[in-house]
Amino acid sequence: MEAMDWKSNGDAAFQRSKAYKLFSCLFSFPDGPFFEFMEKGEFLSEMKIALERMGNSAPSLLSTLASSTEESSRFGMNTLQEEYLRLFEDPGQGSLLHEALYADFPQEKMADIAGFYRAFGVDFSQRPDHIGAELEFMHLLTAKEAQASIGENRENVELCLDAQRKFLSSHLGRWIQPMAEGIRSRGGFFYECFAKSVMEWLNMESEYLGITLARVEVPVLKSVEKDEMACPGGRDERV
Repeated sequence: MEAMDWKSNGDAAFQRSKAYKLFSCLFSFPDGPFFEFMEKGEFLSEMKIALERMGNSAPSLLSTLASSTEESSRFGMNTLQEEYLRLFEDPGQGSLLHEALYADFPQEKMADIAGFYRAFGVDFSQRPDHIGAELEFMHLLTAKEAQASIGENRENVELCLDAQRKFLSSHLGRWIQPMAEGIRSRGGFFYECFAKSVMEWLNMESEYLGITLARVEVPVLKSVEKDEMACPGGRDERV
């Protein structure tokens, strides 16, 4: 059997962990420090470095991120904050950022998410099914994989990879597409593009991990008039 390239595998896991962390930041309320991080181009630069070191330039993903981060910088932090509040914190509408909104979600599914977190010593202050929490969990799983690879601990590497496959298949990978469609139905631009980039990333991840993602189907949540802005490729394309 060919020996495992621990250094190479560890670096790939580290770069994947970095990408998950960057994506998780997109779905927190956009404060000053994070907006400055985007405005200076540092967010896009860090994502590009991570992808290149993984051996995948991902031009479509980077194009989507470049368009949305540059546009958000041009329109300003207040515009981005207003879109976040309108899309995700309107008391008259369900929160698009929680998995429980999508498809059949019995209470035991919430317990299943919490079980994943407990098994790896994770305790998030926000709801466990929030998109930011689920992306952050994948950030931690891939960081643990990187650490295990550096320590040449094959058992822990396989444990982390198995958890990643299961969590993506049963949770995170199932509802990103309807989330993006829900954002589009409410007239979102920046966050539709952010969600689209996450879905492209998760498609890359499913290929890397050798799994097929089953996606839930839900009705469009609310119809609105189209505005003039669109993600690269046009708003009428399915994400």
